[in-house]
Amino acid sequence: MVKLLFDVTPSDASRDAASLAALHAACFAGAWDQTAIAQLLDTPGTFAFHHHDGFVMARAAGGEAEILTLAVAPAARGRGLG
Repeated sequence: MVKLLFDVTPSDASRDAASLAALHAACFAGAWDQTAIAQLLDTPGTFAFHHHDGFVMARAAGGEAEILTLAVAPAARGRGLG
């Protein structure tokens, strides 16, 4: 059993795309916008878990999975969230 150090929540495209895009923009020069994040989350097999200071988005298909992006707010880095 894995014990999480932070409360994380499964993300929903219609509810969370704007906040995930804002966090992504704080982390990357070539950030994904709200539309791109919503489209990815609407793609079968794609999912994300978020915390107010970070998120991870991944995709599972064909018995494999890949992390698409991992973003942690600059002010929250170094505390084990990633």
